[in-house]
Amino acid sequence: MNSFLGWLADRVKIQTDVYFAHRYHLSTDWFAPGPIKSLEIGPGGGLFTLAMLRNGNYCTSVEIADGGAERILERVKRNKFTQQFNLLRGHVNELHFDSVYDQVVALEVIEHIVDDETAIARIASALKPRGRLVLSTPTASGGYGLFGDYISPIEDGGHVRAGYEGPELDKILERHGLITVKRKYCCYAANQLLLSVSRFLPQPFSAGLNLLARPFVPLLDAPVGKPYMQLTLAIKI
Repeated sequence: MNSFLGWLADRVKIQTDVYFAHRYHLSTDWFAPGPIKSLEIGPGGGLFTLAMLRNGNYCTSVEIADGGAERILERVKRNKFTQQFNLLRGHVNELHFDSVYDQVVALEVIEHIVDDETAIARIASALKPRGRLVLSTPTASGGYGLFGDYISPIEDGGHVRAGYEGPELDKILERHGLITVKRKYCCYAANQLLLSVSRFLPQPFSAGLNLLARPFVPLLDAPVGKPYMQLTLAIKI
């Protein structure tokens, strides 16, 4: 039964975050296909990892949390991608990477890191010339606006900053040889409200709202108000 539920979660992407499925599609649209080497920083439960593996990538994931490492290893094994996958344990700022990766994916990560400049430097060092970075962060103007968000002075799982404005993020990337080529803004006012309600509700009501609202989330993402989130595609020069 547990293995069936795991398989179902992999396929249907059941998440308590009502916005997750929409963000999943927006992000994975930019994932490069084929037998390339990809590095993922902060894989969480591993659904984005699975997308890269299904794309034919050889994926290395960097995970700091014990629980996250166990979940991702379970997911990779369950889907029979063990030969394409490698797990590194630790904080991205404490690891050194060779420039062997064609793609780095870091989704909702750097706003949790106090020394974000070092994190970007580590990411840039991992990429080959012309390698691509797929990055998502909250915006500074729209971030820290959802129920449950908080700013922390330490890395305890919360945001250490509200987010980044696009031009600010571009300058950080440029300092490390990364040039922004595309950006998408998403999660506008209606979906911010939906996400806050989802976070406020206890389980199983939150999960029920997630499944019921999922078909409407793309329609609700009309550009009204300030976007909560931005996706950035950058290339190493």
